[in-house]
Amino acid sequence: MDELSMARAEVRSLPKVLHLDHSVEAGGAELALVRLVNEADGWDPIVLLPQQPGDSVGVFNGLHDDIAMEKLGPTQRPGVSAKTALRGLLDFSGQILGQALAVRRSQAFKSADVIHANTSRSSLYGAIACLGSNKKLVLHLRDHVSKESLGRVGLLAFRHVALRRADGLIGNSKSTLATATHALGRRQIRSTVIPSSIGKVRVDISPEVSEVNPLRIGMVARIDPWKGQSLLIQAFALAFPKGNEQLFFAGGCLFGHEDYLAALKSEVISLGLQERVHFLGHVDEISALIPRWDVCVQASTRPEPLGQNVLQYLAAGRAVIASNEGGPAEWVRNSENGLLFEPRNQHSLAGALQMLASDRGLLRRLQQAAVATPGLMSDSEISTAHGVIFAEMLR
Repeated sequence: MDELSMARAEVRSLPKVLHLDHSVEAGGAELALVRLVNEADGWDPIVLLPQQPGDSVGVFNGLHDDIAMEKLGPTQRPGVSAKTALRGLLDFSGQILGQALAVRRSQAFKSADVIHANTSRSSLYGAIACLGSNKKLVLHLRDHVSKESLGRVGLLAFRHVALRRADGLIGNSKSTLATATHALGRRQIRSTVIPSSIGKVRVDISPEVSEVNPLRIGMVARIDPWKGQSLLIQAFALAFPKGNEQLFFAGGCLFGHEDYLAALKSEVISLGLQERVHFLGHVDEISALIPRWDVCVQASTRPEPLGQNVLQYLAAGRAVIASNEGGPAEWVRNSENGLLFEPRNQHSLAGALQMLASDRGLLRRLQQAAVATPGLMSDSEISTAHGVIFAEMLR
């Protein structure tokens, strides 16, 4: 067999994986999928999205030109899975069933070997589309399987539809996977933990940490009440009521939280911090922004499934402060490669901020230890791990 024939045979042998996502907003799940597919190693990817207003593909503009992408089916409006009124339930059901039918009829579905559902909602319509077929369905768990994360209706649907049809699970953390395996009961399916892709992060640790320069503190997270921006503002005010310390928030308003952003800005003014707290909006080049900060914070007010921002902070060699629960607590070891604070406790968070402001030797040690955190993976390594799972599904 000549080299060209061997190459063609290899291409044909790659699993064809159909990646489903319900949104084009720059959320963590969508950014991670773009990074993953761009590094596809060991499978042939195609991305399928619902139709979007204005024919937008949003964050998926970042896909490489040679990656196939299709748009079909009804727009998936945010928040409907949390509604309990009859009209909201009918709206949610109609969107899910309509998209499931569109996926099932698509040529991309018919030619795929593995269906990879990247979000909880795409898991629902992916599972329905797979009913009665021999397609292998892999659910990517990026949210806890809980009422708090999915809403009452969303949780019931996920448990009784998506999990019952799934052939495999990928959890972004042990914490996330545990919430699904509990819901599975005695049923055993192929399950593994693979952290989300975090992009290329630039490491920038200064040779010395000044004892006098004020701290630059930052958070990367979409503007959302449960992401903890308000908690961090309150802790910052407690820790540094006077001084030159600066606080930065990088993240856009997704899923209709413009009112929350306005409330945050009002809170900053009421505390007299308007000259020291900065809202940067969505930032494309996070890898260039994070190294400008001394301390990076994750302060979610409910258990964070993974915390891609925490992995980005660690990989960039920043001193990390994180809530002591969920995925972040699997990566941050208190006083070794970061500091953990009591969840939802502004005084505990303020104490951690003050500790790093007063002990620059500790700040430096945490920065150095962050880069050496065991288990941090490149996007290429994460892609290879996914390729193994997709191939195993066919065996």
